Amino acid sequence: MAVAEKVGVDRRGNTLYKRSPDGEEIKEIVEWREKRELKDGRLITKHYPVRDRVVDDDLPVIAEKYREFRQRYSEPGQ
Repeated sequence: MAVAEKVGVDRRGNTLYKRSPDGEEIKEIVEWREKRELKDGRLITKHYPVRDRVVDDDLPVIAEKYREFRQRYSEPGQ
């Protein structure tokens, strides 16, 4: 059974971000998309690499580990 210590928000609903041991926020490069409509009505999308903060959430890791476990072991009774 997995217990998630961090789920990305605190008790008040404020977003929590991962921090290094010295307290700095950890940032990673993500792709940011910007959609613009030109004067002639065409829609274009531009992609930019942006450094963004990482949400401190254990749930995606727990879900992935559970999927790996299910691939190795079948469900009981089947």
